Amino acid sequence: MMKYLLVLTSFFVWATAALGQDECECPVTEGFEADFCYTSTTITGKCAQFSVKADYFFFHPKTEKKGKKLSLTSQPAKEQLIAWAENKKNKLNALDILFLQEALMAWKKKVVVDQVKVGQAIASKKLYTAEELAAIEFEQQDTGLGIHILQQGMGPMPEKGVQVKVQYRGYLTNGTVFDASYNRGQPFQFKLGVGQVIKGWDIGILQLPVGSRALIKLPPEIAYGSRDMGTIPANSTLIFDVLVMSTD
Repeated sequence: MMKYLLVLTSFFVWATAALGQDECECPVTEGFEADFCYTSTTITGKCAQFSVKADYFFFHPKTEKKGKKLSLTSQPAKEQLIAWAENKKNKLNALDILFLQEALMAWKKKVVVDQVKVGQAIASKKLYTAEELAAIEFEQQDTGLGIHILQQGMGPMPEKGVQVKVQYRGYLTNGTVFDASYNRGQPFQFKLGVGQVIKGWDIGILQLPVGSRALIKLPPEIAYGSRDMGTIPANSTLIFDVLVMSTD
């Protein structure tokens, strides 16, 4: 067990692995349409094929043309790697696990980059009407926050104290847009969980992995309360269309 844990120590250094080559060097796997292929410049003779549509991927060690079908789960990546290593049916050695660590990081980086591009393209153009906002079902939380996931991100989960980069559009419940980062041509950055933004943002963004797009609904108590902010009347409930782009 320890030999596997040793190769996992650098896992949370996000996006250090290079992206896979443009041309896949893996053997063709019948019935599996891969949208990402990974090979390593340092660990040769191995490749991995991923698909965002599948809950599994194929790992081809050395000259094994058939490859191993490994399951992808929603558990954190570190636990996923340990599970693969401990499953004796997989017959993985320490070098295999190190390669899979690189491959999984590279694949997740690509997926997140693609998610952000798609989410930004849609959100920059999509404007909600008052009727559409009223019809949305929000998951209500004890804090008063309502959340409706539009796109589940596959990147790292933001943590308190980190710098977060987001794109957003803010609505009053009558459909009026009172602010939007898209209008300024650049994302909004702030340090999460330290009071640099309204309370509802600190609560909501902490729940959204990088690559996520969501509508978050903030009652006055976790927004601007009884303050009149000009474009935001006193005691307003606010709805934000938020895309989490990155954390630093």
